[in-house]
Amino acid sequence: MRSLVTAGLIALTSALAPAALAQERPSTILVLDASGSMWGQIDGINKITIARDVVGDIVSDFPADQNLGFVTYGHRERGQCADIETLVEPAPGTAAEIAGIVEGLNPRGMTPMTDAVVTAAQALRHTEQAATVILVSDGIETCNPDPCAAARALEEAGVDFTAHVIGFDVRGEADALLQMQCIAEETGGRFLTADNAQELNQALREVTAAPASGSFTFTANLGGEEIGDDTVWERPVAPLELPLLSDEVIWEISDTSFNRVQTGTANPFTTDLPFGDYIVTVHSTAQDDFSQTEASLALDSARNVHAIFPPITSQQPTAQVFGPAQTLVGSAFTVSWEGEGLAPRDYVTIVPADAEDGAYADYDRLENRTEGELRAPAEPGLYEVRLQLDAGDRVLARTPVEVVDAEVTVSAPAQVVVGSAFPVTWQGEGLHARDYVTIVPAGSADGTYADYDRMQGRSEAELRAPAEPGLYEVRLQLDAGDRVLARTPVEVVDAEVTVSAPAQVVVGSAFPVTWQGEGLHARDYVTIVPAGSADGTYADYDRMQGRSEGELRAPAEPGLYEVRLQLDAGDRVLARTPVEVMDGDVSLDGPDRARGRRRDHAILDRCHTSARLHSHRSRRHTGRRAKWLSPCSGRRSGHVHCTRGAWCL
Repeated sequence: MRSLVTAGLIALTSALAPAALAQERPSTILVLDASGSMWGQIDGINKITIARDVVGDIVSDFPADQNLGFVTYGHRERGQCADIETLVEPAPGTAAEIAGIVEGLNPRGMTPMTDAVVTAAQALRHTEQAATVILVSDGIETCNPDPCAAARALEEAGVDFTAHVIGFDVRGEADALLQMQCIAEETGGRFLTADNAQELNQALREVTAAPASGSFTFTANLGGEEIGDDTVWERPVAPLELPLLSDEVIWEISDTSFNRVQTGTANPFTTDLPFGDYIVTVHSTAQDDFSQTEASLALDSARNVHAIFPPITSQQPTAQVFGPAQTLVGSAFTVSWEGEGLAPRDYVTIVPADAEDGAYADYDRLENRTEGELRAPAEPGLYEVRLQLDAGDRVLARTPVEVVDAEVTVSAPAQVVVGSAFPVTWQGEGLHARDYVTIVPAGSADGTYADYDRMQGRSEAELRAPAEPGLYEVRLQLDAGDRVLARTPVEVVDAEVTVSAPAQVVVGSAFPVTWQGEGLHARDYVTIVPAGSADGTYADYDRMQGRSEGELRAPAEPGLYEVRLQLDAGDRVLARTPVEVMDGDVSLDGPDRARGRRRDHAILDRCHTSARLHSHRSRRHTGRRAKWLSPCSGRRSGHVHCTRGAWCL
C-alpha cells in the first residue's frame, strides 16, 4: 500500500527508525554484591568465584547492540556504606570489559544494596527510556533502614526502571528475603533465589532473556486531503499527532491464517501480543469503511500502528431548529426542527451561548420526530438550543434562548408539631412536575432535602414535620440543579401528648391504650417495651390512624414495662406510662361439683371469647405480627382447663 503521508513525516520516520529499533531492548545495569560475605563458600567454592564465572558466562551472550553497565559495592574498604561505584556506564559492547572487572573484584565491605540500586537507576535515568537493574546479593541490607521506601520513591519520582533481584545463598534469612522481594515488587521486577552456581546461571538468564511478547498500540486517525481516497497505514516510532476518528472503531487482529487473536473497540487500542506476523483490520463506523494491512510485530519493531483514513466527503444534512425566545429556569419547553437526512440519534440540547460545539446538557434524541422537549437550566442567562450530529457532535442548527428567573412563592404554617403532617401551597409559572417542596433545618445548604413532595402539576401538597423541635425552612427547589426558588420559615414545636394504659396487665393479654395530643400523624404508634429500653425500640404496636384509643398485647414474660407513644418519623418518644406485666391463673379448685361445672363454663367462655378477640385483632391491625394461640391440653387432675381444641390466651 502506497504511503501518502507528507514527505517530511516519511523522512522523519525513516531517519529515526534504526536508532529507535535498537533501543527497543531496555538498557541494563548489573549490580553485583562485593561485600565481605561473598567470601563465604558453597560446596567448598567461594561465592565470589562462582559469581565471576556465572557473570562472565552471561554477559558474553548479551546482545552487542544493547546498552549494558556495571555497578558494584563493598569492594574497596570495610565499614563504609558509601562504597558504591559505577564502573561501567550503560553502553553497547561492554560485555568483555564487565567480565574483566568482575574477575578482579576483591570483596571486603558492607552491603548497601538499596543505595546501589538507586545509583544504578540514576545512571539509567538520562536515557529517558525503560531500563532494567539486575541486583545479585548474598545478604541483608546493612546501610539503608527501609529498602522498600527507597524503591518506592524511585518509582514515584518517575524513574522508568525495573529491578530484578536475585538472592544468592540467602535461604533461611527471612529478613534478607523480605527486603529483596520488596525491592523487586515496588519496581515491577522479579525476585529469584539461587543456592548454587547452576541456579545462579539460570536465574540470570531468566531476567536477561528477551521477552516473547510486547505491547503494541493501534490508532485510527483522520487524515487531510493529502491522504487521497485510500486509508494509509504507518508504523512511526512516536504516535502521530493527527485527530482521532470519531464514533466507534473496531479492531480485529488475526494470524496469517485469519484466525482471530485479539479484538477491541478503543481508539487508541493497546494490547499485548506475542511477537510474530499478523493481519490487522480496522472498521470505522463514522466512515462506514474498513481497511486491512499485514504487520510483523517483533522485539525490534516500532510499537505504534496507525490507520489514517481519508476525510469524510459526503454531504452533511442541513437543518433548522426552533425554540422560545425566553423560558423560565427549570421549566420544560417545546423544541421543533426540520431538515433532510437527519439520523434518529442526532439530538437537540440547550447549552450556554458561549459553549464549544459538541457541548451538551439536557438533550432529546430526534428519533424521526419533528419536535421534542427540553428542560431549562437552573441558572438564568443566555443560552442556545442546538441541533447536533451524534456522529462528530457537529452543530447543524442553533437558536438563542434567554432563561429567566420565575416569580415563585411557597407558604406553610408558621408553627407545626413534631412529626405532624401539614399543608404546603405554592404559586409560580413554569414549575416542572419534578420540582419539589421540602422541609430542612434553617441555614442548611441549598439543595439539602428531607421529607419532600413533587409539584406534579399541583399547587398544594403535604409534608411531614421533623421529629426534633427547632427552626426550619420549607423550600421550593428545582429538581435540575437543586436551586431554591422560594422559602418560608417554620417553627417545629413539641406536642402536648399523653398516653394511658392499665397499671397492671396479665402476660399475653390484650389491654386498651388511650392517648391525647394535637398533630399526631396516622403512622405514629403506641407500643409496649421493657422499662429502660432505648427510645425507638418497639414490640407489639398499634398505629394512631386518626384515633384516640387502641389495643396492645402484653408480653409473654412478667416484669416492668412501658407503654410509649412514638413518632414514626425518627422514633422519638412523645409520651410514656409504666405498666407491670404479671403472671395470670385461669384454673380453679373445689369439691363442689356443681360449682366446679359453673367455673368450667366460665373459664371456657373466657377462652373462646379471648380466642375470638385475638383472631379479630390479628386480622384488623395491618402491619402487626400475628401471634396465634395454641390449643389447650384438656383436663388435668385437680384443675379445670379449657377443653381440647379450644383456644386460650
